[in-house]
This record gives sequence, C-alpha cells and structure tokens, in this order.
Amino acid sequence: MISSIRSIFRGSFSGEPGPTRLLKVPDKRNPGPSQEINRTSFIADVVGTPQAQKCDNLVVFVHGNNVTQADPIKRHRTIRAGLAKAGYRADFLSSDWPTKGNATNCLENRSEGRRVALQLVDDCITTFAARVKKGSPINLSYP
Repeated sequence: MISSIRSIFRGSFSGEPGPTRLLKVPDKRNPGPSQEINRTSFIADVVGTPQAQKCDNLVVFVHGNNVTQADPIKRHRTIRAGLAKAGYRADFLSSDWPTKGNATNCLENRSEGRRVALQLVDDCITTFAARVKKGSPINLSYP
C-alpha cells in the first residue's frame, strides 16, 4: 500500500506535488494513477476494520531527497520483504512524494518536502491515529 503525493500529467505521476492518492499497487507493477482506491478500502486493506483487526503494527516509510520516481517502489518492496523475512508482523505503508532525483534540486526538494510532510500527516497519519483513539491497538513506526 502506498500513498502518493504526486500530481498527474498525461496519465502518469509527475515530478510535482499533488493531492494525496491512496494506492493499492500489485506486485511487480509500478505505481500509477489507475491503482487509486478510496480511503475506506485503503484503511481496511492496511489495518482491517474495527470488527476485524488485520494487524497491530503499522510501519510507515517515507523516502528522502534526491531519489528518482522509480526508487521508492524498489525500496518499499525491499523493506517489506526484509520485515517479513525477519518475522516482523506488521503491515507496511510507503509514502511517495516528488523529489527531483538529484542534488542540484536540494532546495526545491526541501521546500516541497516540508509541505508534503504536513500533507502526509493530515491525509494519512491522522487517519490511523484516529483509529487508535477509537480503541484499535495500532502501533505506528517511522523508520
């Protein structure tokens, strides 16, 4: 499961910030706008419902600066596989935000990073935190 904070240009994700989109990305596929699902389905797929809790732990990974658009999904799959291999029982969520893929855009990346960090908290983290307040025992981790 991935949250993407990228705009769409000509049917694909672009290198510019956009609204938060919640994605269910099939194995061996790259994220795309057609994989967007609604918030209710996203939450149910990640942690289940209050009646049928799927997991108690949720790891949230947010990539850093200077990565290409292809890098985050590779890291998502590597970390998710490593957690599973280690026997860590948690669901795993990545958040993808647009960086320019090189150090020459460091200032722009930092500026956009601040804005999309707030967007991630508002659109995703608070949703899961609200579930905790309602009695769901979810532990959020940020590696």
